[in-house]
Amino acid sequence: DYYAYGFFCPYSEYYIKPQNRKAATQTIYAVTEFTPHHVETPSTPAPAPIPAAGVKILASDGSMYLNAEWDGSRTAAGVVVSDGTHAFVIHPDEESILPPMTKWSNNITIEIPGVSSITDNTVLQNDFAGKENTAAILAAVTNGTIIDAPIVQYCTSITFAHGKTGYLPSTGELALAYTMIDDINDCLNTINGDRLDMKFHSYWSSTQRGYEDAWYWDPNDQCFLVKDKNWDCGVRVVSTL
Repeated sequence: DYYAYGFFCPYSEYYIKPQNRKAATQTIYAVTEFTPHHVETPSTPAPAPIPAAGVKILASDGSMYLNAEWDGSRTAAGVVVSDGTHAFVIHPDEESILPPMTKWSNNITIEIPGVSSITDNTVLQNDFAGKENTAAILAAVTNGTIIDAPIVQYCTSITFAHGKTGYLPSTGELALAYTMIDDINDCLNTINGDRLDMKFHSYWSSTQRGYEDAWYWDPNDQCFLVKDKNWDCGVRVVSTL
């Protein structure tokens, strides 16, 4: 075929017609393919992988080191405790806060929805929902279910050196820490942190027993007992990796 189509616009008319021959000379305009700019939808960062069971020092950049590997050239964010399935970070500092800041809650008439409620002390070591418990307690304050939760509000005011917000550990997290207490304290000593004195100090957990009580670590009996939520007790802030 000797013909090709062309676009013509004499005067006020516009139309396409076959040109008399493909070899004819006409004006051309070059075009290119247009690719719209794709904007990525922000996504929630994937959680950090769980390290092998044991205790390590966490640097502010997220790197982890065995106690013997730490040379002090980085800023320590805390001490990582892992059982291979669950992991959390213990803050370097043991905070001494005076009452009433150490109360679990001033409300002892409500079992808070979304918070682990355990009555059987033989399964307390299975509760690793400290972060979720903390969030549920804060939500109960926000929506007016309870008036306040001083210990949880304090924990979430703490930002770790690796950028994560603190929370109140659950019974499972505290129980796991106790099984590795000597290694934890060796690492805390290496980074000039304060000891986790579970053999001498009591600590609140974020696990409740019911509307009135919450579980705490008792150093005398080396186990979990219950106290009214409006009692005063110690705290050690933890975070995610």
